[in-house]
Amino acid sequence: FFSDPGQIAQAQATADDVVTALVSGSLDRLTRSDPEAALVDIAAAIPVASADPRLLFDLVGLRAEAQAALGDRAAQAISLRDLAALALRHRELLDVDPISLLQEAAEIFEELGEAETALGLSEAILEETRAAGLGEDRLAAALERVARLAEAAGNADRASQAAEQAAALRALA
Repeated sequence: FFSDPGQIAQAQATADDVVTALVSGSLDRLTRSDPEAALVDIAAAIPVASADPRLLFDLVGLRAEAQAALGDRAAQAISLRDLAALALRHRELLDVDPISLLQEAAEIFEELGEAETALGLSEAILEETRAAGLGEDRLAAALERVARLAEAAGNADRASQAAEQAAALRALA
């Protein structure tokens, strides 16, 4: 068959892509039809998939979907936080916007009354917004969210600091 190491590597990469697509596709269908069974299969597949960030990302995403289908918002929020961490850690490979994942997780944690956790995620959103240079309006909105959550978490100093920074940005606009 293949004698060239480049051809062998290419064939292996193609095989890995096919396996990833098959596993993700099968679990995606199972997630929609039987989320409880999907969670069992996903839990079994995650340790095996941990070497491949793309497959791991897909599996954790399916886990979040199954948890949402079952109404387990707390578990869903944790899975979304895990997805965001994967997106940040493997930014070049996954090409996924971590801010939207962080935001979704923060919103759920806030709904669940987990202000400290939501604040931590919102601080990460603020960092990513700054790093990406997304503009003063988005930065001010992120600061306002941090201020609100810091207040809810009992961190008056951080709330005041973030509110002042947001107001200064809004004044520039």
